[in-house]
Amino acid sequence: NSWGESWGMGGYALLERGKDQWGGQCGILSVASYPILFPPTTTAAATTAQDEQDEVAVEPVEREEAGPVVRAEPEIKDCGGKAISFTEFKVSPSSPSKGDPVNLTATGQALSEVASGTFNVEVKMGFLKVFSGSTDLCGEHSINLPLGLGDVKIHGLSCPQALGPAEFGIEVNFPALTPSGSYSITASATSDGFDGNAMCFEIDMDL
Repeated sequence: NSWGESWGMGGYALLERGKDQWGGQCGILSVASYPILFPPTTTAAATTAQDEQDEVAVEPVEREEAGPVVRAEPEIKDCGGKAISFTEFKVSPSSPSKGDPVNLTATGQALSEVASGTFNVEVKMGFLKVFSGSTDLCGEHSINLPLGLGDVKIHGLSCPQALGPAEFGIEVNFPALTPSGSYSITASATSDGFDGNAMCFEIDMDL
């Protein structure tokens, strides 16, 4: 008895013949049932011959080899800076992929002098923020990604930034294990003497 020794007598259960129903408890008086096999109406040879007659010739289908995944180029726009207005953006490679560094260069005009400031970057996947960090707006710096997955290299302003042409660069390396999806990167900066952002641009891209 698989129910254990607490059932029946030391693990055994007793059944009484003819009790409760005509077949006895648990059907111990019932007639056994079993399948009955009948001889086949056709021979194996006849079946094989018929199958050969029913065969239809099928032309082989050529499969097209899958080509490389083509992704749309990133969309970049200036999002309103009080000190610097960016008018031109260059992305290399033009179609970013996971595991390879992406270089972005933004060029424009400094509308005011900038002596110093704080650069901020925020990365979202859809509406979910996956990373944010900050560093000095001027000079060369790096912001470490979480879990040791790499860093974001910043090629900042040459401070003090004078009136006239201005350039800012970012290098991002999306690890190969980055989830596929649509990403939005907001790069902005604050500086003393300016209300709101001194500079700002946004990048929308698919990985």
